[in-house]
Amino acid sequence: MKPWRTHAPPGTRRGEADAADPGFQAADALVAVAVFALGVADVYGRLSSSGLVERPADGFALVLIAVPSLALPFRRTAPVPAGLVAVGCGVVYYGAGYPGVIAAAPTLVMIYTAAALRRAGEERLWIAQELHDSLTHAISVVNVQVAVALQALDHRPELAREALMAIKESGHEAIGELRATLGVLRQADPDGPEAGLARLPRLAARAEAAGLPVRTAVLGERRELPAEVDRAAYRIVQEALTNVLRHAGAATVTVTTEYRPDMIVLSVEDDGESGTGTGGMGLIGMRERAVAVGGTLTAGPRPQGGFAVRAELPAAGRRTERTEPTATGRRAEPTAAGRRVPRAEPPAAGRL
Repeated sequence: MKPWRTHAPPGTRRGEADAADPGFQAADALVAVAVFALGVADVYGRLSSSGLVERPADGFALVLIAVPSLALPFRRTAPVPAGLVAVGCGVVYYGAGYPGVIAAAPTLVMIYTAAALRRAGEERLWIAQELHDSLTHAISVVNVQVAVALQALDHRPELAREALMAIKESGHEAIGELRATLGVLRQADPDGPEAGLARLPRLAARAEAAGLPVRTAVLGERRELPAEVDRAAYRIVQEALTNVLRHAGAATVTVTTEYRPDMIVLSVEDDGESGTGTGGMGLIGMRERAVAVGGTLTAGPRPQGGFAVRAELPAAGRRTERTEPTATGRRAEPTAAGRRVPRAEPPAAGRL
């Protein structure tokens, strides 16, 4: 039996994929027929009244009902033209004084569909960001530790063992983050801790275990942040550390979290290579996270060498992201994560 739902080619947008589905095509045809039938019944059966001075319907009124109804099947693939057609016909219809209110139904259907498509797009972007940030960091750590294990396997087996243990821990952490993300998607309790600044010491420890010296500092008084800001701040620091691991070469990184009265400021600075390649999605994703919560993010080479990422996120409940300073004003010592494993030199490529 042929499946009811077909799969669209890779790269097809959601609206286009739905429009190509036979099930959606049949549903769109039924919607168009139903809206047209209701409009005609409303006009000639006087099912409703606009409350304005109305004149009898004629052939032109039927055209103004039929055209937007026929445009409904195109509301996913061409939402703007279809919406303009529906709105234009509605304006002319009521401007001419024709009776009824159901003639506005195509416009309402267009608005509802546009809102649903936008919501679906936002959810897909959130899923892509979560998977990119969690998996990219874990895979980068694993890649570095595999290189260390291969180099030390014959001559220093104890270092190879430590590298393999770090790989195991990174894999366990990645599985936990994936379960938490899937729990949110299922609208269930996530099977793991939520991503937030409370997990920053563990994130720094993982980077240390991969051979990246990390210093952390907190300025200002620690306080609870809105969940979306807390998550965005953590993901920004995570992606910045991932970029250092992948592209900075031999480097030391300093993570500063500053709590200000109205915002939190995050700063991630390293003294390694300061490549500025634009082929990846890391910097784009960090900026999108900051903007999504109402904050800002800047990133670029430092004058004295290295690379810096700075995010400013609102500390109120608004949807904005900003960087965070820490509570003590002094730089903390490098994160304690056991013995430091020598880090294999990654290629000095541009930052992602």
